[in-house]
Amino acid sequence: MIALIFRNSYLLLLFVSLFIVMMGFGIVIPVLPFFALELGASSLDIGLLVTVWAAAQFLTTPRWGAFSDRIGRRPAILIGLLGVGFAFIAMGLATELWMLYAARVTGGLLSASTMPSAKAYIADVSTPEERGPSMGLIGAAFGLGFVLGPAIGGLLAPLGIRLTFFIAGSLGFVTAIPVFFFLPEPKTRDRSATEMSLLTALRTAAGKSHAILYWIPFAMTFAGISLFTMLGYYLIDRFGASETVVGLAFAVNGAVGVITQGFLIGPATFRFSEVGTLRLAMVIAGAGYLLLPLAPSVPVLLLCVVLASLGMSLARPVVTSLLSKATDMTQGVTMGIQTSYDSMGRMLGPAWAGAIYAVSMHAPYLSSAIIYFVCFFFLQQARQQLEAAEGTTLIVPSTTHVASRPDD
Repeated sequence: MIALIFRNSYLLLLFVSLFIVMMGFGIVIPVLPFFALELGASSLDIGLLVTVWAAAQFLTTPRWGAFSDRIGRRPAILIGLLGVGFAFIAMGLATELWMLYAARVTGGLLSASTMPSAKAYIADVSTPEERGPSMGLIGAAFGLGFVLGPAIGGLLAPLGIRLTFFIAGSLGFVTAIPVFFFLPEPKTRDRSATEMSLLTALRTAAGKSHAILYWIPFAMTFAGISLFTMLGYYLIDRFGASETVVGLAFAVNGAVGVITQGFLIGPATFRFSEVGTLRLAMVIAGAGYLLLPLAPSVPVLLLCVVLASLGMSLARPVVTSLLSKATDMTQGVTMGIQTSYDSMGRMLGPAWAGAIYAVSMHAPYLSSAIIYFVCFFFLQQARQQLEAAEGTTLIVPSTTHVASRPDD
């Protein structure tokens, strides 16, 4: 994937843009709770401030995907970048808690255009063979941004919490400049998108023969969010871990994601096929979650985190690549619906993980293991159909696989 993005300047620009934006997201992670507390937030408010962003994205991504089909990928990506910039600046200017909520909701609504448009852009301009590794750049950009962002945010915090928000917002505005001037619109974009309400979009996707490719991202996010949400509490409650150890665990999670999606997606799909890689990823992630509660020490637990992160990182770009080939709708609408399913997992997953953690600290990870193994079972049932969807494109002679380059 690294060689791929440097060989294609538009993918390099997309990668850099997503990385910078996600670094901006990461920068505010360490300071958001402290800033919210300054404005009188309760512990419930702090959780809701995270949830409302995902909820806003859940409600709007199908429409943004259709917008990118009709109006263009570049305008939709630009709206997302500018929306992120505006939201973080507005957060930094907030003097009341309701203003912080309003900024978070607005940011979620506008930033929702970025992900489906970026995925659709990649589907437009990549060959079938390149599709999986190219989709991996999104996950790599996210992972790298989340590895570096919180560290930078922690260093900036002593200079002032509001300044941290302003810097994060400025990154969104600055990133929009090269996208506006240098990211071309794909020639192959399908402009025939049909506007759908959220419920119609979700119902339509659920009725497709390849509906599993929408449900898998929801299940992965719903299960995987327990690693992000509860891991710090788990390390503290079980091992009395320090802030440094907790930070190391999150850094390991992010680093595995970057390495996997940056270097391993291409070789894995070449060796096992996309369907085979997806099935293998479910087993690896499930094993990581299953073994995590059995870990006798922090180093062993970190190895379990590596397994869980490896499985999740292998699966995400592959399932998106398969969906882009199997869909009978436009790429923008398809990616918008898939992103809504993903956002639904981010909304519901933290509440589930927190609720069952109160019953047993091991429960969130055992629950995640079960979910991944159930996903593997359903993938087994749909194996032939998914292989046919993958093979339908791959059996075309390679001379037809030259991707249409974007308009100049």
